[in-house]
Amino acid sequence: MKKSDFTEMMRRSQAPLKGMIEMVPEDKLDWVPAKGFMSTAQVLKHLSESWCVIERMVTNQWPFKDFKELQESLKLENMPGCSKAEALQAIEKDLNDTIDFIEKDISNEDFFSKVVSAPWGFKGETWKAVLMAKDHLVNHKMQLHLYLKLLGKPVNTQTLYGA
Repeated sequence: MKKSDFTEMMRRSQAPLKGMIEMVPEDKLDWVPAKGFMSTAQVLKHLSESWCVIERMVTNQWPFKDFKELQESLKLENMPGCSKAEALQAIEKDLNDTIDFIEKDISNEDFFSKVVSAPWGFKGETWKAVLMAKDHLVNHKMQLHLYLKLLGKPVNTQTLYGA
């Protein structure tokens, strides 16, 4: 495999998101399916920060000072949300910036051999970090899919995976 195989997988994994975000009713951004769940706006914001974790693991530069601050930021009451327009712009920027970083700033050798880590316990080669970030995106993409289904939107497998 090559780095380009991974970046193409990243693009394919994210491709259906634009259409899914566009399906979110403007008046349902604060909607939650039950107590203890992220709001729709929080899910959108969280999805818009899926890929940047790869660069953070490679550079070991995080937007928090320690694990405790990370945990605090992930409490529902502290998680920010965003509008549909903000999410649409941010998901593209997150993906494009990360692919650009992978292509330009990580050598092929480092991509397949450099061990990176994250404060929540992940440790592995950079390519494994890409797969971990993809899994994260896919899980929250499914969360948005379920929210849309619960809101009565006509979603199906094609909506989730694209044509």
